[in-house]
Parts: sequence; C-alpha cells; structure tokens
Amino acid sequence: MPNLHESQDIFDEHRPWQWRVVRASMGTSVGSIVMAMLAKNPGSGPAFGLTCDIRLDGKVITPVRRNGVWGRPEIIGTVESVRDNIRRLADHCKLNDRDREALFEELRRWVRRDFRAKSEQV
Repeated sequence: MPNLHESQDIFDEHRPWQWRVVRASMGTSVGSIVMAMLAKNPGSGPAFGLTCDIRLDGKVITPVRRNGVWGRPEIIGTVESVRDNIRRLADHCKLNDRDREALFEELRRWVRRDFRAKSEQV
C-alpha cells in the first residue's frame, strides 16, 4: 500500500468524504483509482480510465494514460488488492459507515463489466 497523506484535514468529518479520500491518496496508485471512480481525471500526469473491467481470472483492467497518451487496458491489480486498498484508505480517513458505503458504491459503479459473473440460464 502506498503512503497515504496524514494531514489532519482528512480526518475532519465536516469535509465531504470524496475530498478526504482524494486528499489522503493523492499521488498514489490508489489515488488514481479514486480519481477514476469519481470521474475526475487530472489534466496531466498518469490516470486510469473512467471504467474498469474484471477479467475471468479476477484481475482488474483499465485504460492507463501516460505522458498524455491513453493506452490499451492494463492490469492494475486483483479484485482483492483493489478492494483491500480502498478499505485501508477508508480506515485511514476514519470514514463513518455511511461514507464508507458511499465509497464502495462508487467502486462498484466504476466496474463496467465483471467477466466472472455468470448469468443464470432459464
């Protein structure tokens, strides 16, 4: 897990949870995930796509921008590693249950397609 920022304002419950998690994770790979989840791609620097897919093997893939150029989707981690990093971020920011649920709802919305899901045949 990358080093998260320790600034006191990330613990301020009067600030929106979105601001707190972006501030705490800025400049880290989990910060790029958070920015993508919240549909906020920075104007410069590396960024992840506005959606991701989960492959059959449980790896998370998303387009990656480097040097101002969007490339093909790349593996950014496993479902478990992404989930655990987001959970650690929520713990680090001391999010309450409501804000934590909202953060994970944004994570679920970021997933465009989960290829592990099987539809029931009638």
